[in-house]
Amino acid sequence: MSIASRPGHCRKAECPGYTMRLLSAQGEQMYPRGNSYGYDVIVRIGWQRQEFRRTYAEIHQEISGEVQISLSEVSYLYQQVY
Repeated sequence: MSIASRPGHCRKAECPGYTMRLLSAQGEQMYPRGNSYGYDVIVRIGWQRQEFRRTYAEIHQEISGEVQISLSEVSYLYQQVY
């Protein structure tokens, strides 16, 4: 799944929200802010690492067929985000 957030705003200049970027609450709940991968990928990496004691290379090999991700991103997502 690919998610693109196209912020909206109030079109009336006198509206208090005219200069605000209004993001979709539903879209924002599908991935952590500032990250390229969704919670599904992050949890999958964490689960494989903690439950099955897989190495980052093993996790990368398993999920790279479904998700375009590098080995370093797998490591980063586990260490910094999960």
